[in-house]
Amino acid sequence: MIKFNTLVKYKLSLFKNKFLLLTLSLAFFICTILFLIHRSFNYALLTAYAYAERYHSELINNFTDNENIAEAIAVSYFVNHQQRTDTCSNTEYLDTTSPFNSTQSITPTFKGELQSTVPLTYDMCETIRSIESVFSAAPVKRNLKNLTRYFLSASETWMYVVNDLNRKKYYFDASRIKTYKLFDNIPGYLYRKFTYDAKYKGRVSTDIYLDALNNELSYSIISFVYDLGHLRSHRVLGVLVYDYRASDQRKILKNVAPELNDQFTSVKIHSKDSGKDMFIIGNTTYSSLFTLQLSHKYDIVFSLDWTRYLIHSPYVMHYLLLTLLLTAAFFMLSLKYFVKKNTENLTDQLTGLYNRKVFNYIAAGQLMKVKTLALLDCNGFKQINDTWGHDLGDHALMNIARHIRICVEEELGLAIRLGGDEFCILLNIDSTDAAQKLIAKINKRCATFSDKITLSVTGGIVGLAPHESIKEALIRADQELYKNKKAKRATV
Repeated sequence: MIKFNTLVKYKLSLFKNKFLLLTLSLAFFICTILFLIHRSFNYALLTAYAYAERYHSELINNFTDNENIAEAIAVSYFVNHQQRTDTCSNTEYLDTTSPFNSTQSITPTFKGELQSTVPLTYDMCETIRSIESVFSAAPVKRNLKNLTRYFLSASETWMYVVNDLNRKKYYFDASRIKTYKLFDNIPGYLYRKFTYDAKYKGRVSTDIYLDALNNELSYSIISFVYDLGHLRSHRVLGVLVYDYRASDQRKILKNVAPELNDQFTSVKIHSKDSGKDMFIIGNTTYSSLFTLQLSHKYDIVFSLDWTRYLIHSPYVMHYLLLTLLLTAAFFMLSLKYFVKKNTENLTDQLTGLYNRKVFNYIAAGQLMKVKTLALLDCNGFKQINDTWGHDLGDHALMNIARHIRICVEEELGLAIRLGGDEFCILLNIDSTDAAQKLIAKINKRCATFSDKITLSVTGGIVGLAPHESIKEALIRADQELYKNKKAKRATV
């Protein structure tokens, strides 16, 4: 059972500070949860930025690999051309079962797929052999092999696909290729060779388009395959094309950013020329975003949404629970602090009992329901002061107050020092007999103070009548005390 004294302590604290305490607790909760969520969201932004840099680096590396492969094909072609072998002579195989209107010419040594609108020539065969030698012998990354990569001739009449394609869906269309205008402005070999900025080289890539084979948004990066025997004329054999579909990009992103939460994160490739977007994850650009330049033509845009983060982030609920615990701890510590401060304000410095301020609060009817009131007065206290001095008188008063407090708390009551040697006991039980027994117990304990000094109290006990105020009851108790004093009785 909660001690009545303790209960009133908390009531006193809340009575004076409840609005301040509730306001402070609410402000603490709001500030703490906002701080934690803000820090968490900023961390999510930093994490996304780190992932974006990895993703950006991977795409740049892929482009650099494509450039190196194109360079290797050019070298291989140059060596083969110098040897002038006739591997392709009189070796033409036509695929007459092709579902599309283009001539299919392949040789048994080729692993890829040739699609052409012109008959197979020695130069075509030599170029294909160079492509095959690079992809068969060179340490090309496996993830690059799994994506669509093909060689497109400078004449725009044939292409050689390194990867397998669904031939029922895809066919070579020279007119479509010409719309990309890949060979309109061919940079010089040495200029491109010694341009180390991959972002600048990537300017030659195609715009975002709808892939007819997979019905996905895509774009292609372009690397020129130069004819090293005609460097001054800037002659190229063709271009090595590397198709990026949205699904391909998604796999790359998943590989470098496995923990990226796509419920509140959006990633897209943005074309600065056409303004088109190819979303990798998500389909909307959110308010909190940052951009990394992939090339002079494309940007990578990462964006996060604050509201979706609040809904979908697993950390928000953790922070909410943590903040509730912190707020509860803050509330209890603040309450304890207020109780301590109020106790210092509302207690008598000498005896440690509550002072008259508490009696006035209770009399105002805002703290507790009082059913029985007892007014106590120390017997012969003036004589003790006159005979033994005020120091011993203070010790005697402190001893009486200590026994009053102990006995009253056992009865779930409240003890107050009204002033001098007068004390008031408030009980929430409707029993004057219990109050009389309480005073008798106090006197019994006080008798042990000293062999030379006998301490005791006389009390006036009243039960509060209906609608009677505490102050009115105190007047009746004072009258009762006066009668008992006059009759020289120690207890009622």
